[in-house]
Amino acid sequence: MGSSSSGSSTMGGGLDMDCAGRVGYACQLYIQQFLNTYINENQSYHRVLRPVLKENIVLDVDIVVTFVELVDIDTKRGTMTVYVFIDYLWRDAFLHWDASRTDDDSFHVVPNGLIYVPDVIAYNTIGGYASGLDAVAQFLSSDGTAWWSARGIVTTSCLFDVTAFPFDSQHCDMDFSSWIFSERRINISEVHIDVLPSFDNLAWEVSES
Repeated sequence: MGSSSSGSSTMGGGLDMDCAGRVGYACQLYIQQFLNTYINENQSYHRVLRPVLKENIVLDVDIVVTFVELVDIDTKRGTMTVYVFIDYLWRDAFLHWDASRTDDDSFHVVPNGLIYVPDVIAYNTIGGYASGLDAVAQFLSSDGTAWWSARGIVTTSCLFDVTAFPFDSQHCDMDFSSWIFSERRINISEVHIDVLPSFDNLAWEVSES
């Protein structure tokens, strides 16, 4: 993660969670109940607001895109359809805790929709980016790292020029950015690309640009 989203100057006081002798499942259940109360009942956390202490702090988001299958390339329509896994990772300044007080639970699964998720999308998608993705899980680490994981079929628009066919070389990009905020508020710090063997295609390959 980028330096602007780490360090004591950008992290608030930790959650006052203490399993107090509870271990294993009992401690995990306590953590979940604590988070539900903290967020939903006490309304001490707002899932629609960037989780930063000051408005001018940049929220850095790492993205991992795993290409699973090339579903379709339509050069006439100018579209690419792929089955992908999408992961976002960022630092939440409010949701961190001392794992030594929670039975060393430093990586906790939370229900989808409970915490803030950056409004990062692939700008050049067709038919709605979110409509093609199913959120699989959300995770929280005791150091404040949050992780959102999804999978699904995404169709993007491409500019294909086939006038030199069959000696042409085509490119189709997936451009990620926040829909609401500029990079001064939500910055895509890194994009990691992975390609599974199931994506194997002799005519197309995946690269970072």
